[in-house]
Amino acid sequence: YGLVGSEMCIRDRLNAMAKYNLTPKKEKVARYQTLLSDKLKDCLYEGILRIIVAEGKYKDKTYNTRKLAADLNTNARYISAVCATRLHKNYSEFVNDFRINEAMSLLSDRRYTKMTIEDISEMAGFNTRQSFYANFYHRMGMTPCEYRKQQAQKKKEAGA
Repeated sequence: YGLVGSEMCIRDRLNAMAKYNLTPKKEKVARYQTLLSDKLKDCLYEGILRIIVAEGKYKDKTYNTRKLAADLNTNARYISAVCATRLHKNYSEFVNDFRINEAMSLLSDRRYTKMTIEDISEMAGFNTRQSFYANFYHRMGMTPCEYRKQQAQKKKEAGA
């Protein structure tokens, strides 16, 4: 064939895709994203930050894109479009980042050492233990329990 290095990898990948009837993943741009003006995106972005962050709605387990859209007098698709274009993540990822930060703060605070991990996950706004553990592990590379122990050890070493 006369192919070398990366050319062989591309050929092998294309052959495998053909063999298993796979198609390359196309990046989708939702139609509603292009319908939003930059001014409207900026306005919605500021509203999203105000409500989710400043008002602490990320802690509310029941607060979703529909409720946020209603509070901003828009629709959930526009909220999703702004999250994708301005935040480069979906709504759930955006909200869960704040929830994980809240949980990390609670897990490392001595006032909450007697609280269970489940109680802390609820305080941070997670619906289920499983969702909390999965999101925490995905972001931190360790379980909440391991994180709590690590933070306690760091404080112990700093105090000693």
